[in-house]
Amino acid sequence: MAATPEPAALVVAPGNAASRRKINILTGSDFWPFTDKDLPEGGVLAHVVLASMEAADPAQGFAIHWVDDWASHHELLLSNALLDIGFPWFRPDCEADPVTYRCANLIFSESMFEVLMLLFVDKARPIAFNGADDLQGRVLCRPAGYSTYIFDQDGRNWLRGGLITLKTPASPGDCLRLLSEGEVDGVVLNEFLGRGKIKEMGLQDRVVVAQGQPISVDGNHMVVHKSHPQGRELLAVFERGLAQIKANGSYQRIIDEHMTRVWAEF
Repeated sequence: MAATPEPAALVVAPGNAASRRKINILTGSDFWPFTDKDLPEGGVLAHVVLASMEAADPAQGFAIHWVDDWASHHELLLSNALLDIGFPWFRPDCEADPVTYRCANLIFSESMFEVLMLLFVDKARPIAFNGADDLQGRVLCRPAGYSTYIFDQDGRNWLRGGLITLKTPASPGDCLRLLSEGEVDGVVLNEFLGRGKIKEMGLQDRVVVAQGQPISVDGNHMVVHKSHPQGRELLAVFERGLAQIKANGSYQRIIDEHMTRVWAEF
């Protein structure tokens, strides 16, 4: 069998003096319908961020950078201030669990958009989710770099306590392949990304949403690392612009425009 090639090293261009003066915003692709370079305006939340920053009109300017290795965003790119602020990220219940990584290290904007986090299962091996007992001993899948706090928040401790086993391959598509191959019992993705990937991979007759309840309801946020010396100031610039587009109606027009296309896909 041929050797597996080594993954390409992550390279972040150092930029020049002009680019370093700007507010440098970090996101990544393959997070349909929120952020993807191939979507109109880069996806619904990329469009919201662009409109917010244009409304805020910071004197130093801004630039949006796409790095598709999501696992590198918190540690490396944001923690070392190689880029300034990043999106979209879910916020744990930091009041209940302040020591979880995101709560201990990140500052969050207000939510830009809330989504349901769902459990996707194989029709041939259906499971429902109404409570922790339904997941006892199950193997679940969530892509590398995606949040895992949802499994431990609110006293769940599913992951910490060994109630579930979690596999974390590189992408949402990899999770769905593992599900279709019988390697995992369920895949946890937001409602839009999950349904979109299922359609893209032609798995509509094979993969369904588990009966019962959603895993959680989560907001998408802009974040900055607490170590960034101007972090709170830069986050405030974005929040000022977000407030402006919500007040003048632009935010709702953007959401409606993108969600009309999204629901038409289904």
